[in-house]
Amino acid sequence: MKESMAHGKFDGPALKLHAEDIQKLRKIGVHWRVDGEGPSVVLVWLQGHINSHTPDQCKVELKDGNFVVTINKCQNIPGGNTWITTGLYVMVIGEVDSTDGSINAVKIADLTTNNTNTIHKQTWMMEVTEAKAVVTENPHLFFP
Repeated sequence: MKESMAHGKFDGPALKLHAEDIQKLRKIGVHWRVDGEGPSVVLVWLQGHINSHTPDQCKVELKDGNFVVTINKCQNIPGGNTWITTGLYVMVIGEVDSTDGSINAVKIADLTTNNTNTIHKQTWMMEVTEAKAVVTENPHLFFP
């Protein structure tokens, strides 16, 4: 017999989005959607440079291109947040706050190690474009 699991934030994938998309999140009923359309956005995958952070490193501003998005609750990430410094190129998995659409950190990973951040930065735009196309064309694969 198959065990039933409670539905939660990790039931679907983290959607690859740009900071610009986060600024376009609109609440439709109980769901957050980019420009009020497309799939419900619960978890997001963002990449960019840490533009600034609070002294306790609990809140960072992530810059992706010309847009900046605030990431809250960084103190909750696995491994702690004491390593967070301005200028790092990072990947953020975040949860959209159901009340105000802000982004709360679930995981932050430093992508600047081993000189790989150039590759991550160069491919990010196309990764997001491709991911959006796949989700748009096949939403049933990701959001049953």
